[in-house]
Amino acid sequence: MATLLDFKKELEGVTHSALHLVFAGATESHLIADQIAKANVGVILAPLRPNPQFWDQIRYVPGPPLSQHTALQILRKAGVTVGLGSSSMIVTQAWDVPNTRFDLGWAIADSNGTLNNYQALALSTTNLKKLYRLPDLDTDFVAYRGGDAFGYTSKPVAVISAEREKNDLFE
Repeated sequence: MATLLDFKKELEGVTHSALHLVFAGATESHLIADQIAKANVGVILAPLRPNPQFWDQIRYVPGPPLSQHTALQILRKAGVTVGLGSSSMIVTQAWDVPNTRFDLGWAIADSNGTLNNYQALALSTTNLKKLYRLPDLDTDFVAYRGGDAFGYTSKPVAVISAEREKNDLFE
């Protein structure tokens, strides 16, 4: 990542044009968070709560209870635009995407009060839109019963979709 940041700076100096760069996966991005922010590079954390499987991944931040902070907190504090990817960068399981709301719930729980529901929701919506430079689209409204969108006991009961011009009720 550090080499790519150096390359980006050098290329922008030669071409006088900004290079749009986003790091995906990036479980060790917290180590150079200030440089990433200064270079105006975004990060898509995937997974949000990493579990190292190889020796070269040993420098990850485990988060509570093993460490006070998470990679997400460190990156956000440095001013990096952060998005949340699925558990793996390639969605291989049907449960991967629907469980994003639970990952966001973990992000809130692990944040020590530095991340609210709106900021958490942005990790998987507006921040990804910004990082991927996606156009504005009509958004759907989802209503939950039994808690908020990030709770384990809540479930969606209605979806209002402007794009599909359709309302769905699930009860």
